[in-house]
Formats: sequence, C-alpha cells, structure tokens
Amino acid sequence: MNLKKNYPFDKIILLSAIVWYVLTAYFSTGYYHADEHYQIVEFAAYKEGKVSANGLPWEFKAQIRPATQVVMAYGIFEVAEKVGLNDPYTKAFMLRLITALLAVSVIFSFTRHFKKLVLPDYRNLFLLLSFFIWFLPFLNIRFSSETWAGLVFMQVLVVADKEKRKQNDFVIIGLLSGLSFLFRYQMAIAIFAVLLWLLIIKKEKITGLLMLVLSGAVVVIIGSLIDYWFYGNFVFVPWNYLITFLLEGKAIEFGTSPWYYYFYYIFRFAFFPFGSIIILSFLFFVLKKPRNIIVWAVVPFVFVHMLIGHKELRFLFPLINLVPLMVVYAIQQIRWDKMRRGWRRSILITGILLGLINIIALLVASIKPAGRGDMEITRQIWQMKGDENVDLLYYKDSNPYDPWNGIMAGYYLPSGMHFKRIRAPKEIEEVLLKSSDNCLLVLRAKDALDKEMAGSIAELGFYRLGQSIPEWLIPFLKIYGGYHTEEIYYLYAPESLPPDKKGA
Repeated sequence: MNLKKNYPFDKIILLSAIVWYVLTAYFSTGYYHADEHYQIVEFAAYKEGKVSANGLPWEFKAQIRPATQVVMAYGIFEVAEKVGLNDPYTKAFMLRLITALLAVSVIFSFTRHFKKLVLPDYRNLFLLLSFFIWFLPFLNIRFSSETWAGLVFMQVLVVADKEKRKQNDFVIIGLLSGLSFLFRYQMAIAIFAVLLWLLIIKKEKITGLLMLVLSGAVVVIIGSLIDYWFYGNFVFVPWNYLITFLLEGKAIEFGTSPWYYYFYYIFRFAFFPFGSIIILSFLFFVLKKPRNIIVWAVVPFVFVHMLIGHKELRFLFPLINLVPLMVVYAIQQIRWDKMRRGWRRSILITGILLGLINIIALLVASIKPAGRGDMEITRQIWQMKGDENVDLLYYKDSNPYDPWNGIMAGYYLPSGMHFKRIRAPKEIEEVLLKSSDNCLLVLRAKDALDKEMAGSIAELGFYRLGQSIPEWLIPFLKIYGGYHTEEIYYLYAPESLPPDKKGA
C-alpha cells in the first residue's frame, strides 16, 4: 500500500480516528486511575467552591501536585457553567473530548513526520496502528497527567527531530518541554535526554540549547505562578514532589516491585500476544536505531522507572504512542521474498487473528466505562434522581461515591444524597425501614451473587435498575483476565417505590 495512490487513505483514517476517539470519550465515563479524578477534577471543583479542602486527598495539603492541568479543567468548567452546562458528567466529558481531539491532531502530526522511518508499503499500516491499537483510544482520551504529558512530548520529538532547526524551533522545543514537565514531572528524564541528543548527536550550538532551556524555564516559572494562585502561597511544587516521593520515600508506601516488572506489566496488560510484540519491537528498535531521538528519550525514561521501587504501568503511558512506530519498524524488517511459503502463510494467518482480536478488544475498551464503572453508576443515579433527596443504601465498601474508603468523589456528589451503610444482608430490611421512600441500593457483583444477600433483596422486592458495566461486555473482560468483573456495581430499587420514583 502507498499513500500516493488515488484514494486519500490517510484522510479516511484521520476522519475515522476523530469519530472513534470522540465516541470513546463519550462512553469512557469515570477515570482509569484515581489520580486522573481526585488530583485534577476534584482540585478544580475545590477552586469552583464545590468541594471543601478537607475533602481533598493528602496531596493537596502536601502541595505536591502541579496546578496547571487543574486550572485548565477549572477554566473549562467555568466556561461550561456560563453556557448553561451544569451537569458534572457533561463537563467531565468535555475534558475527555478536548483530550481526544488533541490526541488525534498530535498523533497525525507525529506520523507525518516519522513516516520517514517507515518503508512506503508500510506507511498506511503505521498510520492505522498509531490510532487503533486496541488500548490507544481509551488512553488517549484521558484527561490525565500521563496522557497530556505524553502528547505534548510527542510534539517535542517532532520539532527536535527536524532536519534543519531554526532558532525559533529551540524556543518551541523549550516551551513544549516545560509544558510536558508541568503536566508530569517525571518527563524531565526524557526532556533531558532530548537535550543531550541535540548536543551530542546533532552537535547543536550552545546558543540554541540555551534558548531551549530558558524558554522551558519561563514555562516552569509561569507554572509556579499558577501553583501560587491555586494553593494560595508561594511554593515550588516540583521540589516538594521530589522530597516527598523520592527523598522521604513516600512512593514506597504504595508498594514496590522488582526491576523487571514493567516487562511483565506490558506482557500481561497489553494482552500477551500484543505485549510480546511490543517488548520485542522495543528491543529491536533500540538495537537497530541507537542514535535515533526516540531511543535516546525512551531508554533513560524506562531505565530510571525500572530503578524506582514503586511501579505502575501508567507511569509508562507518556510513551505509549511511540509503540506503533516501533512495531511497524520491526515488521518491515521481515524479508518476505526469502521466506518459505509455509512460513509466510503462518505469519499471514497469525496477523489476521491478531487483527480480529484487536478489533474486538478495541470495541470493548472504547465502549466500556473506565475502571469498575464507579462514576458510570453514579451517572445513572444522577440521570434518575438529579439533586433529589435520596437515601443511598450500600453494602460494606460498595459506595460508588467513596470507592477509596474515605476520599469522597465530591465533584459528582448530588446535594440531596444521604448514605446508609449495610454491614450484613440481614440489616437491609432494618435500614430500608428507616429510609425515605426515595431510596436506592448499590451492591458489588460479588455481593449480589451471595446466596444470603440475593435472598434478602429478592424477599424485599428489590429489582435491578442498572449496572456499571454492560452485561454483554463481561465475557470479554473475563477472557482478558486483567479485570475483576466481581467488582462492578449493581443498582437496585425496592418495588415499594411509587412508579414516578422508580426511574427509567
């Protein structure tokens, strides 16, 4: 395939990506990781005056989170309010929508520049995979520090890798690098590696590099002013972050893993056929292109993260959009003309099977609410009840507004919501009798399937109104295996409720 053919394949893919990413942004309610919500959205809600400081996570008092992205969310929320969009779920969708559109634009720019590393016959495949490897749309619509830092850094690579860099390009690289750093401080590793690449490999003049550093410093200073406005006092947040997590060892409190665990995470959670290909392609690309800017940026970033005891797969998400280039670069090295016919047929069949798996996984990942669907079940409650006075009965730790046992999702919390915890199935009737007529019950799937609990809710006439993850997706999630389907939420209402209060 060749992009020079009569049909504009790249434009078709681009339009398809826009549609798909927007749909993914719509369906992917909630958050992948708690930080995406509690340290951005909740912080923005605090600045709006809708959440108290006491309801925020410990990072707020420690002043270790940059406010740049928080202020972006705050600004978007304020604009939404002024045009009459007061629904918290609509405003959260706006964050994902803006991220989705940015992602499509940046990825397209990246593929246009780095297609020089891809043979003409593989460029369409490169473009297709850059948008549609199954996990990319889901991750690229997240209004998270990992996603935004990674997208901005992709533009750093594009500008820095130009054949001829003008003086203005160094300023642009510095501004983008500073912004990427403000979104996620760990990007300093990759940014410093790019600076070394320009100095050692490209042998750029010191004047250009100084312009890069100074323009980046200006952005960091602006970020500090934003932090001052947000926290109410002057604080150099990057220093607080460094002291808290590295020097004081706070990160270790969240668990530690051996140095090789990132390879396991990739193998396991990318789904093992894809995970294996990603790992092998990464190693191949590093060995074959040691002087490439991407290798210089990625290797130190991964290596330093391997040395840090606390590991999470999301720490590598800023680099996730570099994967398609590495995969295609490895694939194009296959010498089809020198391969036996049987091997060619086997590889072709394997490729078709992987393509089908990718399509199914892409559909599931893009339609499924994020995580366990905590915020999806609250969205369903909001659609039915709004700000009405509602008694929400929940069993043990099944409160979707408080999934972390103590850190309330205040941004989504309706003003009329009252919580009543049930500690044992036999308590449901007692709690129900003390509740208002306008009440709902939330259970985890594992509890709803318990015989005693199932018997109690059946005897009391509860019927299921909804669930956080659509039933038809659950078999696919079980095949994937990296998802705990027993943790999803079921929403119930008692039959005794008046018809007009039963919801949809």
